Amino acid sequence: MKEFDSAARLGLTNEDILKQVTHLLDHANGDLRKTLRKEMLVTLLRMGDAALDTLDLKILNRTLRELRYAFKTFYSYRDRQKVSFFGSARTSPDDPNYDLARAFGRRLVKHGFMVITGGGDGIMGAAQEGAGRANSFLLIQPGASILFNQQDLSSSVWTLQDITVIFTWLIRAHLAAGNTATATRLANDLEKRGHRESLPSYYMAALDAHRGNIDRAFAELDRALAERTGAMVWLTVDPGLDPLRKDARFAKLVARR
Repeated sequence: MKEFDSAARLGLTNEDILKQVTHLLDHANGDLRKTLRKEMLVTLLRMGDAALDTLDLKILNRTLRELRYAFKTFYSYRDRQKVSFFGSARTSPDDPNYDLARAFGRRLVKHGFMVITGGGDGIMGAAQEGAGRANSFLLIQPGASILFNQQDLSSSVWTLQDITVIFTWLIRAHLAAGNTATATRLANDLEKRGHRESLPSYYMAALDAHRGNIDRAFAELDRALAERTGAMVWLTVDPGLDPLRKDARFAKLVARR
């Protein structure tokens, strides 16, 4: 089994963790928030007795981390009501529905709302345009959520994992819209950010599938399976993998999962 440097992975030493747990246990009485955190800790400890494999634990771990991050991200905006937009990424700017979505996004902001979209072009892009950068959130969820305010897009704190998820979905949207040149440029830019083997396998597989690199897509999925990547839970339902489903190798991969 692969060994990990837990301190480097967590950013905390065992002593740091023990100190925080001790403080929680010593001060939980009478404090509902701390009592709830204590209950979550007990639930976590009870998982040691459950029949959970590595993939189960990865799912639980990622879910908790993403919820914590979402709460933290939205905390400063709790006084603002929000409206989610869903719509086709293929709606062109000269379509009346594009103008309608943009105008509606602008009007929502005037009434104190913020806008949340899936980060695509078309209707969602129009809503973002109408609301403006300071009043828009993008929620990209290909099995692993990335949540950010548009003002943060130029931030230098994004990890390679975050960048890959964002770029692969953006590239796939451009491919679906027929913007091949833009998709190719973004794909080349993505691979320049890190060696191919350092990029998250599952998301690169979906991108390869849409670009017609079928053999490389299956190679990436084999690597994702070997790494027990949490995103593999979406293997049978992710539309990003549709180009692979008729290939006999896909059924074999599902059987191995």
